[in-house]
Amino acid sequence: MINDIKKLYFNIEGDILLRLNDFKQLWIRGDEKEIFGELIFCILTPQSKATLCWKCVNNLFNKDILLKGDKDDILKEIIGVRFKYKKADYIIKAREQFLKNGKLIIKEKITQFNSVYNIII
Repeated sequence: MINDIKKLYFNIEGDILLRLNDFKQLWIRGDEKEIFGELIFCILTPQSKATLCWKCVNNLFNKDILLKGDKDDILKEIIGVRFKYKKADYIIKAREQFLKNGKLIIKEKITQFNSVYNIII
């Protein structure tokens, strides 16, 4: 079984490394909103379709709900996402952590960790 996992990994290693580089570039060049959007996408995707979740993230931003809406507003926009009630709670908690005086401060918060390298590999 371990050999099967290793074989699978080596078959997709290039794709993994490219995606990790995408995240690194987002950290370097992206703004707070883009980075927060990726976080919300990661909150929504477990056991849900990625394309649907990305559409939900865009809808939340476009309707100005992600940073200002309440749980009911968020729930209306994440239709089709599994476990949407818990995930709406997680979105609100993330917003509480990374929003200060109406401004996203996700880079500031994350760089407070001892090793930023582990976060933005």
